[in-house]
Amino acid sequence: MLGTLPSSYLRWVSKNLRAREFEDWAKLADQVLDDAVYKDRIEWELAENVLNGNRSSALGAGGVSELLEMSERFGWDNNDKIGWSRVNFELLGTSRGGRIPRLRRNEENGEDWMVENSNRFPGREALLKKAYSRRMRRFS
Repeated sequence: MLGTLPSSYLRWVSKNLRAREFEDWAKLADQVLDDAVYKDRIEWELAENVLNGNRSSALGAGGVSELLEMSERFGWDNNDKIGWSRVNFELLGTSRGGRIPRLRRNEENGEDWMVENSNRFPGREALLKKAYSRRMRRFS
């Protein structure tokens, strides 16, 4: 569950524990930091710093515009209320935290964005149901 750790700690582990018996931990931290699911957590930590006032701008007009700029830069789909409701922010960065809803870049139009399918990983129960239904169709 390294994905539940703050990115600042994982960066510290990656940078400072590159010796002897700790090197495996540094490599694991590198893998987590490079993971696409964990990148959601890194992006959300930046947004959370703005929300909590831990950044240079206060959450007045500057903070709101900063959040909107981040949202556009990261390609978040702010209109996907269902997708956002599925995100568990405490577990963001893990397989159980969900994914931040994203817009997909439209290759035909360069900087334009299209809504990306925000399906979550189906999980064990959904995979078992799918396998069971295929098995039943095969025997029908």
